[in-house]
Formats: sequence, C-alpha cells, structure tokens
Amino acid sequence: MKTHAIFHKRKGFTLMELMVAMAITVIIVTVLVSITSIAIDTWNRSRSELRAARQAKSMVDSMARDFEALVSRPGNEYEWLTIDTANTVSTDKSPLPSTNASDLIFFTAATDRYKGNIGGTGDLGGDVSCVGYQLFWKDPIDQAGTAYKTFVLNRLLVDPKPAFDSLLGKTNLAQAFSNFSGDLEKTENFVCENVFQFTIMFHV
Repeated sequence: MKTHAIFHKRKGFTLMELMVAMAITVIIVTVLVSITSIAIDTWNRSRSELRAARQAKSMVDSMARDFEALVSRPGNEYEWLTIDTANTVSTDKSPLPSTNASDLIFFTAATDRYKGNIGGTGDLGGDVSCVGYQLFWKDPIDQAGTAYKTFVLNRLLVDPKPAFDSLLGKTNLAQAFSNFSGDLEKTENFVCENVFQFTIMFHV
C-alpha cells in the first residue's frame, strides 16, 4: 500500500510584489492629494473673489445712496462736504503715505438714519445726517492685530440730532467730525476690505 504525501502551497505575496504595490499606492495617493490641494486652492480663491465682489458692491451701493441724497446749502461759509486725500491711518494712529485714500465727510438725507427705524420711538427728528468714510490700515477682524493688515474702509452715520448739535454750522467740518473718529474705527462700521483705490468725481 502506497501513501501519497499531499503538499499544500502557501498563498501570499512576495516582498517584491508588496514593494511594487506600495509604490503604486504612493503614486496614486500623491496624485490624489495634489488634485485635492489644487481644487481646494481654486475653491478658496473663488470664494475670496466672490466675497470681495460682494463687499465692493455693498461699498458702491452705500456710497451711491449717500451721494444721491447729499445735502448742501450755498451762500454761507459753512462746510457741507470735505475730502482729505492721502490720509490713511494705521491702528497706531500713524499716517500712511497713500495717494489712494480719501477721507469723506458730508451731509446727506440717509434712509438708514436712526438704524432704519424712521418714525419709531428712537427717531429724534430731522432728516439731515452726516456720513464719514475713512480708509484704515489694520486687521479687519482683530482691531489690535498686526498679522493680517489690509486697507479697510469704514462708514459712520451720525444721526440728525447729534449732527445738528455738533456738526451743522461748522466752518471746519473735519475738525468737528474728529469727535466721532473713535466710533468710525469700530468693527460694526466696516464696509469693505482690500480697497486698492477708489475715485470720486463731482460734476457741478
């Protein structure tokens, strides 16, 4: 009687096959990571451009509404509009040499006076408000931060009552408006960031 020995072959990968498989896996993962990184960068760039366009439109719309309702009275020595160019200020109050900046202060019948609650309990009467625009060099989120400084445009609306009490009838409107400069710098008065240049032309 003969006995037959049965040998079972062990199934598996050789070291060389594993190394080739790992090399192919590394190449595929590298390509996928590169594509993902490019896609994320493109998405972030598109999102930033969309955000900048939205802010720019908000700035232009706000300034257009203010200038459409601009109030001026001829025949007197009082200032109704003042423009001070190259007066960008940094967080530490030091001026920056910039020919792209302008401080705008003027009187207007703004529709968002008294926080838009015209005729409400907070309406103290009057319709001539004062608006100030100023360009700052600071971090738009962290007011004291210095890591992400950029040009930031702020807008301050002074309601008719304080405008009448403190600003109307002044021969130096910029000097009188300086009492409100602390409010102008506040974060809630932010309008737009990354403002490289804006030009305002008056046709009389």
